[in-house]
Amino acid sequence: MNRRELLLRAAAVLAFPVARLVRVPDAHAGKIPSWSHSLKKLMQNAIGSTNGAMHMRWDLPHDDFAIDLCYEVIEVVEGTKGTRGWLVYREKDAKNFYQLGFRPTELALAKRVAGHFSDMQTTPHQVDPAHEVMVRLTVVGDHHRVWQLNRDKTVGALLLDHHDSTYLHGKSFSYYTTPGVNACWEEAKGKVL
Repeated sequence: MNRRELLLRAAAVLAFPVARLVRVPDAHAGKIPSWSHSLKKLMQNAIGSTNGAMHMRWDLPHDDFAIDLCYEVIEVVEGTKGTRGWLVYREKDAKNFYQLGFRPTELALAKRVAGHFSDMQTTPHQVDPAHEVMVRLTVVGDHHRVWQLNRDKTVGALLLDHHDSTYLHGKSFSYYTTPGVNACWEEAKGKVL
């Protein structure tokens, strides 16, 4: 065996274990790569916005997942009505998706189908500068659940529990803050289930 052949074989042997660790998605088999997601201190100051809600999109194919969210409203312009912020998930396109909405006095699981919104379930919950939102959203199959998160990040009370199978797969997540609101996504940590 010559030196060149020996080096090529050694390189192949060394590369094999690494190749086994890299998970490549198989588009034909419908497999989704494993992922974890983490962000901290995403400021979205939409006070004075004339172009709509502040928005950050995270392109990632997903089915079942869990995500811990910590959303802090810093300031609300007097007269601002409606949802303060929201997370879009299992998005097909701009007119078809689910969302977890943070309204002034409630949390809401909603869906948008062909551009039309409908609430799936709501629960009373204050969302203002004195009340930070700390929740865990898990979606497995058609089962959507939201739990309160305690300060130490342990799971507290179950707040929302709903079944809906309109969208079982999505291509992205998006974080929004509505015009007239200054807010911060203090933390978001997600993983595939």
